[in-house]
Amino acid sequence: MTTRRAFTLVEVLVALTVLALAVAALASTLTAGRRLRLTAQSHDAFAINVRNRVERLAARCGVGDISGVASRAWGSERWRSVAGVDTWSLADSLTAPSGRVVLGVDVVVTCRH
Repeated sequence: MTTRRAFTLVEVLVALTVLALAVAALASTLTAGRRLRLTAQSHDAFAINVRNRVERLAARCGVGDISGVASRAWGSERWRSVAGVDTWSLADSLTAPSGRVVLGVDVVVTCRH
């Protein structure tokens, strides 16, 4: 009688289980990486908007109080600028689509005339 070397059903099931766990772990890692990339992009866009707003307001130092709201794909932004005699302050916040405030910026600038 000759013996044949073959995989048993248990060995095949164990191999498929290990393969399924590896695929699930890979999918989870890819999803988390995508989520982190989107978060980084929204934070970057927010920082660029704040920088541009600070530059525009610095050019108009002491003009008056200004506020605004902007909705974007990455969240909504609320900002308010309050002018003083020789200073102005800017409060800016980014709210994620989930409703949670994820970033906030407070700036105080001294104006020199």
